[in-house]
Formats: sequence, structure tokens, C-alpha cells
Amino acid sequence: MLTIRNDDAQGGIISFSQANYSVNEDAGFLTITVNRSGDTTGAATVDYATSDDSDPATMVSCVPPSGGIASSRCDFTTAAGTLRFAAGETSKTFVALISQDSYVEGPEGFPVTLSNLTGGAVFAAPSTAIVTINDVAPALPGNVIDIAEIFVRQHYRDFLNREADPSGLQFWTNEITSCGANALCIDVKRLNVSAAFFLSIEFMETGGFAIRTQRAALGKKSQDSATRMTYLQFMSDAQFLGNGVIILQPGADAKLNANKDAYATQVVTSTAFMNAYQAGLTADQFVTALFNTAGITPTGAERTAAVNAFGAGGTAGRVAALRSVADSSSLRTAEFSSSFVLLEYFGYLRRNPDPAGYNFWLNKLNGFNGNFVNAEMVKAFISSSEYRRRFGP
Repeated sequence: MLTIRNDDAQGGIISFSQANYSVNEDAGFLTITVNRSGDTTGAATVDYATSDDSDPATMVSCVPPSGGIASSRCDFTTAAGTLRFAAGETSKTFVALISQDSYVEGPEGFPVTLSNLTGGAVFAAPSTAIVTINDVAPALPGNVIDIAEIFVRQHYRDFLNREADPSGLQFWTNEITSCGANALCIDVKRLNVSAAFFLSIEFMETGGFAIRTQRAALGKKSQDSATRMTYLQFMSDAQFLGNGVIILQPGADAKLNANKDAYATQVVTSTAFMNAYQAGLTADQFVTALFNTAGITPTGAERTAAVNAFGAGGTAGRVAALRSVADSSSLRTAEFSSSFVLLEYFGYLRRNPDPAGYNFWLNKLNGFNGNFVNAEMVKAFISSSEYRRRFGP
């Protein structure tokens, strides 16, 4: 007997759960579901990404009207990543973060698209969905970013790429509201709370790890406009590393370590990396090349740690050595001020830096030995019209 097997979609049939989603702008986030049907016996992956008609690298105004089109700078947070279906899995979700503003705009929408299938999967309709954000009138007059809870909640989106956990939201909001009506106290607390997100372990080991890894692997220095990570690459990489991670919550350390391993593996197996570091390098040669690419001189202990991590070599050894170099104190120190300034633009302004502005703030921060308070850097960004216009007049 002849059996004809349908192998057109061995990885399953993948689509959004619906073509249209709706969310109120004060909800904070929307969970989007991607389904897989048909033959799900194998593994499959699919990429997802939000988009709009504005270029976050250059757009500097969120003033409506916007023609019913939502902005990734002002209305939602750019989301990009990969969903990984294990054998037998039929559903995956990801979160679109929604921002609240003070503008009266009416409904605004943005598309989310699936792409880059692997594992033999095929698409079914819909592979593109539209998210509509429903306008909600602010409870108070003025700019909503002046409301402590909204200010803090937005920092979770802008720096940690996630919705605030209740305990964290309460803690940081109380830091500001404890000032009562003391305007000077409020200004100081807002500044310190804001900086705390960049300085946090969660950021340093997610977005910060991406920046350090790209510098060690491919020489992408934050202070170099020709080589630094772009805003869109950073957003995708930071979200990959931060997926499912909330520091101090159960399982966070294991999840973070797995994310860092997976990210470093992607880098090490990329064409650009393999072209830069030929096969057959010894542990010492490989580690020396990484530190040279990063442009730093390691301590003896850091070099030894990276060589030991390399072990027997192979992909696993290269990944371990790269992680060791990226997490070294010397590289952390070298990248601290330059990445701090870079995140002023990525986090607050949601765009790539302009060279004159970036160099001004880097020189000023260095002039104050990294003291962001004395340099008035964070203060300048959170009080700038470009930042404040993301949320209201």
C-alpha cells in the first residue's frame, strides 16, 4: 500500500489568534496570542515585530493629529522578538506595552507582523494583526508624566521593557510621593528614581549585557557613532535578554542565565562573528582577540577567568569566554559613562543620538567623573520638551 504523507507544514500552521486587538491606553499592556495548528510534532520558531509609519530614529514630536496611526515613541513600546514552539506546543504569547498620554487623539492603531518561520512551519491568515489603542481622557489636567505612578510605570517600559511588578511600582512611586507637596524634594526624587533604572541589576544584566557583548564580540562601542548599536537593534536584543526576568522574583536568576547563554550563542554563531574569529584559535588567542576588539586591557584575573571559561573550546567554550569578557569589571567600567549617555537617548527620547548632543553629554558626564547629578544629565533629559512631549503638551 502506498501512503502519501503531507509534509508541506511539518512545523505546523502559525497565525495570530485574531486579526484585530483592542486596548485602552491606560491598561498598560496587551497580551497577543500566536497559535500553531496542524502537525506540531516538531519544533518551530517565528519572529514578531510591531511597526508604525514613524521613524523612531528621527521623529522628535508626538503632537497630534496623527491620522489614527499610533506612534512607537509615544503610544506603545516597540516590540520585537522570536517565539519558540517546542514539540507539541500550540500557543505562545507576547506583550505589547501601551503608554498613556494627555493628548485627545481618538483611536489609534499599529500593525504587528509575523515573519521568518523555521522548522517547516507555514503561515495561515492572519499573519498580520492590527492593535487599536482607545483614547482615555486623563484623570488630571496637565501632562500625565508628572503623575508619580505613571512616571515610574513608564520607566519600566522604557528601560526594562516590561510592565511594572506591583511591589516595584509601589516602592518607586512612594519614593516620589513621600515628598508630599515639596516641589524641590519631588524634583530630586524623580531624578534619583529615574537614574536607578539604568543603574539597576536588571538593566545592567539585560540591555547592559547586550551592549557589552556587542562591544566585546564586534567592537560596537557606545561612544562611536559609526559602530554603536542602533536603537532598533538594542530594543530587540534587550527584550530578548529581559524576557521573563524580574530580578528578586523566584526563578529570575536561572531565566536570566539562560537568556544570556542563548543571546551569546546567537552572537557566536553569527556570520559576522565567525568571519572575525576563525576556527582553531586557542583559548588564549580567542580571549586576547575579544579583549582587543573591546579595546580594553584586562586584569590578569579577568584574562585567566575568560581562558578557563573557554575550556575545551567549541561553540560552548566560545560562548562562555565571551560571557566572561562581557561581564568583566574592566569592560563594565569602560562602557559605563558612554552607555549611560546612549541610554538617555534610547530610553527617554526613543531614538538614536545626534552626534553633537551625545558628545556634549558624554564630555560633561566625564568631566564630573560619572556623577550624573552634578552633570545634571538625567535632570536635563526628563525635563526636556522632547521627552515631555511624548506624553502631553
